Amino acid sequence: MSKYFEYTTVVCVRATSSAHSPNIDVIELGGGSTRNRINALMRLARISLQVFAKRSESVIFHHMLIQPLAMFGWFYKSIKVPQVLWYSHSAKSLTLRVGSIFCDAIVTPSRDCFPIKGSKRVIEVGHGIQVALFEEEWNRSKRRRDIVIVGRISRIKNLELIVDAVSRYQDISGVRIEIDLIGPILDIAYSEYLAELSADKGVVLRFIPAQNPAMIPSLLSHYRYSYNGNPKTLDKSAVEAVLAGCFLLTEIEPALQLTGMKKVWSDMNLLNPSLLQQLSSVESLDEERVIHLRRQLFETAKRNNELTGTISRIVSVLTRVYS
Repeated sequence: MSKYFEYTTVVCVRATSSAHSPNIDVIELGGGSTRNRINALMRLARISLQVFAKRSESVIFHHMLIQPLAMFGWFYKSIKVPQVLWYSHSAKSLTLRVGSIFCDAIVTPSRDCFPIKGSKRVIEVGHGIQVALFEEEWNRSKRRRDIVIVGRISRIKNLELIVDAVSRYQDISGVRIEIDLIGPILDIAYSEYLAELSADKGVVLRFIPAQNPAMIPSLLSHYRYSYNGNPKTLDKSAVEAVLAGCFLLTEIEPALQLTGMKKVWSDMNLLNPSLLQQLSSVESLDEERVIHLRRQLFETAKRNNELTGTISRIVSVLTRVYS
């Protein structure tokens, strides 16, 4: 976003790259030990004084760092420096509640990605995905009739629901559909439960370690489906799966809207179809129709989530609160 501003100061815990534009200054706070955290707070205090000196020329963009916002947001608010928060998580902490009070606007991929409901300051800007990485993958025709789910494996994703839907579809159709879960296991007991459940229901379920992010677009393109069962937020990986040509199986309304699946089911005269109905409906389509729908879904997901569009919407918000 720095190209839209005369000068940008990036304050972070630790910088991952030393390469940046001449108009960007990077300040590392550090962290870890108690002593390092105290030093980081002192650096933040000094930065706040610098902001005070240039308060008429400044706007602050907090990216997921709600602790500094909660500690120093009141100061920036008191000296009339506009603040915008980017937040995308289901956690509704006291720190977030306090920090968000000081913000002029809150940007988030979709409204369900911000856990405090009802605020008029929340603005949807999309997930900010480099769509070009997926551009060549959506039209891959030789795909496994299987489901891929990328991301941390935890109870909040309700993965047992897709296992049950696949089991019922297999019983009805006699067609086997396998499920690959790609990502770290956060809850060992839950993963054991899923393994036992899938075995009881005759569903092939595999746990695959997290993969190199650069490989994800190609990896996703080998599957026909993905799944989103998190009722609190739409996983970015689910949008990426749609961009790679997967049909998203979900009953979550924001996920249906943001990925274009809502229109797919509407065009099929399906109102709030179950996961089983979704599977059955896609499996009944001929290949020409499948390719048409993949292109339709790709364009919708691209329009709502492409990186340049997300940046443009954020810059528009920053400009508005500053003016």
